[in-house]
Amino acid sequence: MNPTRLTLPSKLIHGLLVAYFAIACFHASRKASYNWDLLAYLGNAVQLTEHDPAQIEARAYALAAKGMPAENYQALLSSPDGFRQAVAADPEVFSEQLQFYRQRVLYIGLIALGLHAGFEPVACSVFISSFSIFLACLLLQRWFARYASAPVVAMMLVPLYWAFYFYPLAKLSTPDALSLFLVLGGVYCAVELGKPRWALACWALSICARTDCALFIAAFFAINFCLDCPWPAMNRLSSALAAVGALGMAFGLNKITGNSGWVTLFYNSFRAQLIHPITQPPHFAWHDYWPVLRWGSAGFLITPPYTLAIAVAAFGAVAGRLGPGRYNLAAVTAMAALAASAGRQVLFPASDPRYIMPTLTIAVAAGLISLLKALPTPGGSRQP
Repeated sequence: MNPTRLTLPSKLIHGLLVAYFAIACFHASRKASYNWDLLAYLGNAVQLTEHDPAQIEARAYALAAKGMPAENYQALLSSPDGFRQAVAADPEVFSEQLQFYRQRVLYIGLIALGLHAGFEPVACSVFISSFSIFLACLLLQRWFARYASAPVVAMMLVPLYWAFYFYPLAKLSTPDALSLFLVLGGVYCAVELGKPRWALACWALSICARTDCALFIAAFFAINFCLDCPWPAMNRLSSALAAVGALGMAFGLNKITGNSGWVTLFYNSFRAQLIHPITQPPHFAWHDYWPVLRWGSAGFLITPPYTLAIAVAAFGAVAGRLGPGRYNLAAVTAMAALAASAGRQVLFPASDPRYIMPTLTIAVAAGLISLLKALPTPGGSRQP
């Protein structure tokens, strides 16, 4: 569909929206939240050119100390369980922790690029997040504007920004915001522009930012396969190959970068932080998994963003039904995002919303587009 023709008041509203998101994201970058993960990303960035564990640790901690307030830095050096003290005291222990993060090659590469260009790497890590959220807002604004008036776009986007944790994501030194923008960019290229190569490029980059993005991509192509290919650019064979390829790329990145696997990550994240995850790996037991799954997932089922995402995606899927077994591509995207959210909670049932909000955002955005497409045009027909 061609973008809705903008009147002068509409242009003013859209301009104010851009300014609003720019200010919100800039404010988020000035109120950055630093967690221990930042030390691991800095260590991996340094490790690209340095191989001595002692030098890697010393430089990573020095960069963190230089780039953030003293009270934030001190908080990264100690924890009640003694884990952070043990890591800070032993370069070999610090080196073992890096493998949990090394597969996020795009994010680490951008930090390393900033470091070697002479920029402050801590500030770069936050800038990546805040700028990615700003770009995601612009992309959503452009997408919604193709089907809704400027006031309606504003009424959808501003609540979405705050309800789906865009502001907290823009404050973090993590690849979550970057992966959100790249997956969303791929969705826009696929659903709206019909550009399969651009979509695949964005999605490949998103896996390089966070390998769990492969869950959404695989779900998207699996549903496309099952529903007789509502995306004409991809037939059944290419959809199957793309789904397998996305999962294969994620597994390959984890293997190549030396990640010790799901069991070690699970125990390190939910049972007790492992000081020696490589040399002393844990052994899996189901009785350790089920309580974590119940504790991590139950809260999401009653939180407003999760229930809203389910409702909007479900209504979007129903509205996007074009006939028996036929749905518009926005509806397919909403279904895939919900499936990926559920799959991620099963594999990694964390209670922190930053892990699951990117896919829930896509579920809501695609569901809304599917609903808007279902509205009759002035000629009385629905949009495909």
